[in-house]
Amino acid sequence: MQATTRNERIDVLDILRGFALLGIILVNIPALLQIKLPETTKDTIYAYALNFFVEGKLFSIFSFLFGVGFYIFLTRAKLKTEHPYLLFTRRLLILALFGSIHMYFQPGEALFIYAIFGFVLMICSKVPMVWNLAFATILLGGSLFLGAKFLMPLPFMMFGYAAAYYEIFSTILQHRRQWWIFTSIMFLLSIVLWVIQFMHLPPLDYFMNDAAKTEENIADYIFQENISLWSTPIISSFYVGLVCLLAQTKMLIPFKAYGRMALTNYVAQTFLILGIGYALNLKGHLSYLGSLIICVNIIIFLIIFSNIWLKYFRFGPLEWLWRLGTYGKNKNIALNQKTMN
Repeated sequence: MQATTRNERIDVLDILRGFALLGIILVNIPALLQIKLPETTKDTIYAYALNFFVEGKLFSIFSFLFGVGFYIFLTRAKLKTEHPYLLFTRRLLILALFGSIHMYFQPGEALFIYAIFGFVLMICSKVPMVWNLAFATILLGGSLFLGAKFLMPLPFMMFGYAAAYYEIFSTILQHRRQWWIFTSIMFLLSIVLWVIQFMHLPPLDYFMNDAAKTEENIADYIFQENISLWSTPIISSFYVGLVCLLAQTKMLIPFKAYGRMALTNYVAQTFLILGIGYALNLKGHLSYLGSLIICVNIIIFLIIFSNIWLKYFRFGPLEWLWRLGTYGKNKNIALNQKTMN
């Protein structure tokens, strides 16, 4: 497992993390600032677009990447210590601590859940990978059928764990044709699902006009919500394939630092949203489109901040604390002058 046992990073994974963060902030801001249901046609269109292209899809990629990261960490830990699972346990406990604190400000946060499911992955690491894939497939299918969104991160994390095991991200160039075929198939399936969902969208005044909430429109709204949920694995797979292929062209390089500091930026997004909301008295007074403007500005700020920070430091602030808590020793966070040059 050469690609996962070396201490070098796989750039495409950082770019994928950055891409996932783009969608997470868009979905989190309505609850954080108590945004009301759409009150204009433009807000309704944007809300539908979020449901079509973002809701659940980017979060699933984020969960998938945590599974990838857990495998890489555990594999490297086995080379460094005689007690890799003890080290992994400490890492998960630190993550759970971060999640517990973050949960106070963002009740829908994911870090604590990832830590809990990380212990499940630790058990699964002792089981043949084929069994893990079978269990993850069954669990995902059951979660989608029952609408159990709280369970969905686990199968995606297991798929990520398996993806790292099979080194699919370190061999993209060698299998570029297969990646194009996979991405094209996922794109065509995504188009079909988007068309079906679009055909069942209720009128644009559905949220604004009680008269529009007929039995037929309500049934359509529920059905398209279910389609949005059921399509998550397909559309997320398309996004992953597309980003991995585009990453080979270097056009997504700005997202590399943003994703490399994914833990810091995930938490920072929450505090920036809350801080801006409090400073501008936006809580309960912001429209859906207004939330998009705030998100775009926060994303731009964090991308710039991340790229500047990593010119001088090895890790993001929370990544460094996570590492410190895991290993119990302080590795110099600052880059030396030779490295910076």
